Amino acid sequence: MSILSKTWLQAWSTLSNLKFRVEYFKCDLKIVDDIMNRYRDGKIPIEKFELLENDHHSFFDNFHEVLAFPSIDEWLDIALTNGVKDLDLYLT
Repeated sequence: MSILSKTWLQAWSTLSNLKFRVEYFKCDLKIVDDIMNRYRDGKIPIEKFELLENDHHSFFDNFHEVLAFPSIDEWLDIALTNGVKDLDLYLT
């Protein structure tokens, strides 16, 4: 079982299409940070990067979401550095 889980982790952590549905208050930013940093550090190619807000409310409804701007900038920088070819942002 441990061989299967290591193989699955390796396969999962190198997917070239990334799609994130982010909601600030659920600490999703930290999860996306961790994943994107793994891609940056491993120089893992990114074909498609998609960032969506949660359907329940606008990503920028509250002032606190403004704190997410630096994270979004960094994620985009990592995606571009890793050769993203298809970039989709759905933030209102």
